[in-house]
Amino acid sequence: MNLTILDDPGVVAALGFAVGQITRRAGSAIAVVVAVLYGPAIVSLTLANPPRTLQRLSTMMVGLAVQRTVERADSVPIGQPAGLAVAVAWALVAVLVAVWLGTRRDA
Repeated sequence: MNLTILDDPGVVAALGFAVGQITRRAGSAIAVVVAVLYGPAIVSLTLANPPRTLQRLSTMMVGLAVQRTVERADSVPIGQPAGLAVAVAWALVAVLVAVWLGTRRDA
């Protein structure tokens, strides 16, 4: 199953927009999104025996899983549909927090 039509950049854009609404500062929003995207992946790649759960929930690894077209021995331990679901879950949580904070702060 190739999910290139429902690719990860749109989900990452929604995540970035939501984090921007949460922080209300461009610089801090960029820093948080980069940390969320790359932080867990860097940690899992530096560990000798990384937990598979960390790799399955890492947004960067999930993005690689969504864009994968060929199964390899060193592939990310999550499938394309599950990877897209994890990415959407990250973005959905960020959007829900942004809406909740927006209604509390701007009320």
